[in-house]
Amino acid sequence: MMDQRRFPRYSTILPVDFTAEGEEVSLFYIASNISREGLFIQSPRGRPVGRQLSVTLHLKTAEAAESSDSIVVSGVVAHVRSAGPEPGIGVHLNDLGLSDWKRICAFVDERRVCAERETGKKIDTRQSLIEENRAQLQQDLADLRDLFDEKD
Repeated sequence: MMDQRRFPRYSTILPVDFTAEGEEVSLFYIASNISREGLFIQSPRGRPVGRQLSVTLHLKTAEAAESSDSIVVSGVVAHVRSAGPEPGIGVHLNDLGLSDWKRICAFVDERRVCAERETGKKIDTRQSLIEENRAQLQQDLADLRDLFDEKD
């Protein structure tokens, strides 16, 4: 299965509460990884793919180390892992407002820096990889155009 994420995920231990569409009880869980657009919530009970969720992220960044910066966002179950050592649900966050997205990005960027320190390697985002390979991509596109022009 090909990874369709636009942003890399980073390990974390992030307290979250969520309420699934059609449920009235908010449940407390831990997200074990997060990206700028999604997270994986450890849960012994899955939810159907496509189920809408209201998720409260209890973010804590270095800038706000003394307090929790909780935000409520909407998401949708993208995949379910029911077997293995870490059952749970992958959640794609949607309809993020700019301020919520910036707070999530700040939290994720701190996780990226931690991961770089642990591994000793700089971690590239997909956008930086595209930028680094822009010249090659443009040349490939030009070659394809030339190929199709020759056939006409």
